[in-house]
Amino acid sequence: MPLARQLRPGIRVMVLTAMDDTGEKVSSFDLGADDYVTKPFQGEELVARIRACVRRPGSGAPKPIVVGALSFDPTTRDVRISNRIVTLHRRELVLLDSLLRRVNRVVSRETLLDEVFSPHDDVQDNTLDMAVSRLRRRVIVLNAGVAIHTIRGVGYMVTELLD
Repeated sequence: MPLARQLRPGIRVMVLTAMDDTGEKVSSFDLGADDYVTKPFQGEELVARIRACVRRPGSGAPKPIVVGALSFDPTTRDVRISNRIVTLHRRELVLLDSLLRRVNRVVSRETLLDEVFSPHDDVQDNTLDMAVSRLRRRVIVLNAGVAIHTIRGVGYMVTELLD
């Protein structure tokens, strides 16, 4: 949990577990959990706890994610390359957001499909691949200093472009 707090300071962490041991609870809170719910639980209580967790003040707005010359502000959704504001199409912006929140980690195709496309979109087998290809071309042309890697059969990953 401490790593999650470093990467996203305002993130809320709720532990949902069957472990009812006091030591486990204390350890979870010491590691940064905001709440600890044990099974069995009532659905309406869980929803109320989630609402309460979201209402608590966070540690401020998340800081911009910087990779190479690219900077992305998750709050305002501003994209800057070498400190110039760049305008992206809505789907490119959502795709970039999804990849940058997991920089240096593989993001599965399923996760990207869920986050980038709505259930009402007509998504063909290669729709995600084409969206990634367009975004990849844009960041190359704009000298963003990032690389979008294809991990065959798994998904995609954004890393800083090494010289």
